[in-house]
Amino acid sequence: MDCDKITEVLFHNINIQLIIVKHFINKMQAVSIGNIINVINFLAFRPFPYLTLYSATQSFLLNSFEGIAKVSRKK
Repeated sequence: MDCDKITEVLFHNINIQLIIVKHFINKMQAVSIGNIINVINFLAFRPFPYLTLYSATQSFLLNSFEGIAKVSRKK
């Protein structure tokens, strides 16, 4: 896979989802209500042949969303 394709996969699988989550978290915090449910592929838990990059992005999203959830919770 060439560098341009890797960059495209990373952008679509990571950046767009993080941008969307950040957008809605800001709106929910403004009104103090709401939930976000993220569905992550099972490949987040183990690497898979020929889908290594996709597995890595799913693992990144799983860990990122868990961190975002902890930071965003009301105290």
